[in-house]
Amino acid sequence: MTTYRIVRFFAPHLRRRAQRSNLPTGLTLEEAQAHCQNPETTEKQRVTWSNGVREEVVKWFDGYEKE
Repeated sequence: MTTYRIVRFFAPHLRRRAQRSNLPTGLTLEEAQAHCQNPETTEKQRVTWSNGVREEVVKWFDGYEKE
């Protein structure tokens, strides 16, 4: 059976970083997708650019990959 692990991507450029934390592993595809759809698995920051535009920028988010 194919299993998946959660990986965390960070800004800038949303690069993947190896995580030695307690991120889940051994998940089914459905479990991995459900984890990543949870709003708690993304952190956003409100920013105001020099041109006055305000928006939310993703600081990090969880994705998944095949183990």
